[in-house]
Amino acid sequence: MVPIHSCEQDTFGTFILDIRYEVATLLAKSKKKNLSTRVHPEALDAFNFFHSMVFKFDKVQVGLEAINAIQCDQIYRAVLSKPDQLELISGFEFFSFSLQHFNLDDAVILIESDLQSRQISDLAWRSVLRVLLSSVENQSLEIMRQHINIHTPSHLLSDYFGTDHLTQKQFAELTNMSVSGLKKQSKYN
Repeated sequence: MVPIHSCEQDTFGTFILDIRYEVATLLAKSKKKNLSTRVHPEALDAFNFFHSMVFKFDKVQVGLEAINAIQCDQIYRAVLSKPDQLELISGFEFFSFSLQHFNLDDAVILIESDLQSRQISDLAWRSVLRVLLSSVENQSLEIMRQHINIHTPSHLLSDYFGTDHLTQKQFAELTNMSVSGLKKQSKYN
């Protein structure tokens, strides 16, 4: 069961979180055949907003192979509006997501049932805001690079970026930032 959250403020200014459990099911591979995919109309504003942002990391520099490897086990939430129409609600909050290149066969898709329009919109916006509010300040990029090198398993760095240690030069290329800018950050941190 997947929790459906509703958070409202009462007359005293206290937030009340209402959690109901609705059944979500995993879309079987056999049901993925002949499905067309689009973003649910109630999630479209959140989708368009997210993809109108300019992201720090350059997807061309990161590279298609690394992007596909990072995104391979992304979970998407969706509804089946018709037997042959899948409508995404969330999971598209990734800087390189593209409906045109969306691989339905490899995607992990939870099919939501009994969601109202507002619940769909709220779920999409929460997913978008969760990612955006977790983004890193420009002034923290050198610390981020150092922590990636320290904490990320080296085999993943090697798989995604072709190296087991990201240099300032490599990170500068990924973020469209200058090496001197990263070096300045390391002096002040």
